[in-house]
Amino acid sequence: MKRLEITTRIGCKNRCKYCPQDKLIKKYSKISNIFNMGFNTFKKCLDKLPKNILITFSGFCEPFLNPKCIKMILYANQKGFEIRINTTCVGLTIEDIDLIKDIPFELFYVHLPDNAGLTNIKVNQHYLDVIKYILKSEISHSTFIYKKTSEGDVGPHPYLKDIFEEKT
Repeated sequence: MKRLEITTRIGCKNRCKYCPQDKLIKKYSKISNIFNMGFNTFKKCLDKLPKNILITFSGFCEPFLNPKCIKMILYANQKGFEIRINTTCVGLTIEDIDLIKDIPFELFYVHLPDNAGLTNIKVNQHYLDVIKYILKSEISHSTFIYKKTSEGDVGPHPYLKDIFEEKT
């Protein structure tokens, strides 16, 4: 299947140790000062595509840091596109999950923080509540992973380990 990867935003606040955000922002800043994709731009792009394109929300940024991301996902679903999400869930809310939980995602790929601090995600109560709610909501084809290094697994963040142990 053909696919189109959508980067909803340039510049990610996560600043994971392995992601080249500084380089990306520096290069992009030379050509534009608009860092969030607007909904109308997204809509124009999608309206020109055949329906057999898989729409992937991903890129070198957390898609949900763009406040229009949920609206974009809902529009893509309404138009009949198959959708994949690659996310850290930063910027996602429980209310957002309620809006998208019934979409038949091709994949809902959640990149979790690890116990070595490589994936720089602030693990606070809001973040933990969002992860628990995703699990409870049973979003279709949801998959949870954490960073692996060339030396092997570093392990999930300790607070998340407890959540996933409760689930099994």
